[in-house]
Amino acid sequence: MTAGRTPYDVLIGPGVLSHPQLRRRLGPEASGVVVSSSRVMRRHGEALQEALRKTGFETRRLVLLP
Repeated sequence: MTAGRTPYDVLIGPGVLSHPQLRRRLGPEASGVVVSSSRVMRRHGEALQEALRKTGFETRRLVLLP
């Protein structure tokens, strides 16, 4: 996906967060922002953050939409 001048990866699909190749695919310096609705985060947020931690990502910012 390209937004402005900087392209970025968008990974979608079942099990993508627990895939063992995620960190290698994104690179050691990869970072990102979680954008989700409050409803989805209530249902899946804890699992999402745990999966990100297990893969070596630090969750620094969550953007919750109505």
